Amino acid sequence: MYEAIASLVPDASFTIFTGDVVEGAVWLVNETEVTNDLNDAYKTRMPSYLDLVYGVIGNHDVAPVNSFPPSDIDTTISSQWAYDTLSSDWIQWIGSTGATAADDYGSYSVKYPNGNLRIISFNTNFYYKENFWLYEKTMQSDPNGQLAWLVTELNAAETAGERVWLLGHMPMGAGDAFHDGSNYFNQIIQRYDATIAAAFYGHTHKDEFEIAYSNYSDQTASTATMMSYIAPALTPTSGNPTFRVYSVDPVTFGVLDFTVYITNMSSSTYQTKPAWEKYYSAKETYGSLLSPAVTDSAAELTPAFWHNLTTLFESNDSVFQDYIA
Repeated sequence: MYEAIASLVPDASFTIFTGDVVEGAVWLVNETEVTNDLNDAYKTRMPSYLDLVYGVIGNHDVAPVNSFPPSDIDTTISSQWAYDTLSSDWIQWIGSTGATAADDYGSYSVKYPNGNLRIISFNTNFYYKENFWLYEKTMQSDPNGQLAWLVTELNAAETAGERVWLLGHMPMGAGDAFHDGSNYFNQIIQRYDATIAAAFYGHTHKDEFEIAYSNYSDQTASTATMMSYIAPALTPTSGNPTFRVYSVDPVTFGVLDFTVYITNMSSSTYQTKPAWEKYYSAKETYGSLLSPAVTDSAAELTPAFWHNLTTLFESNDSVFQDYIA
């Protein structure tokens, strides 16, 4: 896949990897394997093909799986070794300051060197329903103070006039997220929606999107405020292995389009030499179906665009079934 990315997208500005390097063998995975897998991915494979990578910690990137104890919980079990490993792996791309931040709990905030964009990668596993450390008698509203840190970083970005991409693993609007964490995060993105260009996640292994609204009792194109782009996976739950390529406005850093590439598992050469090919473009597939149409290559895929698409899904089952398929 990395070889295909280098070949098909040679002019890519940077890559985002939204977590879960480690296989899903769950309780059979130990600290040694996780460490080896993280180092193999970030220090060996990715640098061989990709120039600049912004990584995210996934719920499988620790052992035991899903184990992210907040710092003030009284336990001898720690995932600090995973944060240390990722900090060491990521320093080549995010520098020593970013790596020091990542060493605390897997989150960092760095400026993209070739544009007015700030990348904020945060550990959404602190709000994951399967992170069993969260089930304390008195549940923590902000584990490790990460949301307070996020607000500080967004406030500084707003003051500096920067645009921000938020990167996480588990989508904060997913059913896997604790309602409190999702609610607090929603309040933050509503406050800073003029600064945040978009959020990017993985975790579900499906090709999905989420829309945030300023008024959830009145979900319209005008109240749609923020997009979460949830990328499919090399190991999808159905369908073929895949990656996404985003076309981005170089000034606003808004997403103009994304193209999904797949390798067909039914191909006779799949096991020996997978061939990667374009599967679809979001704008090409849906832009002309909307009213008004969105077909200009320079037009952003706004939250209103995606809201209007969900409206189309409701009214046109054929389009919806194609999307699901």
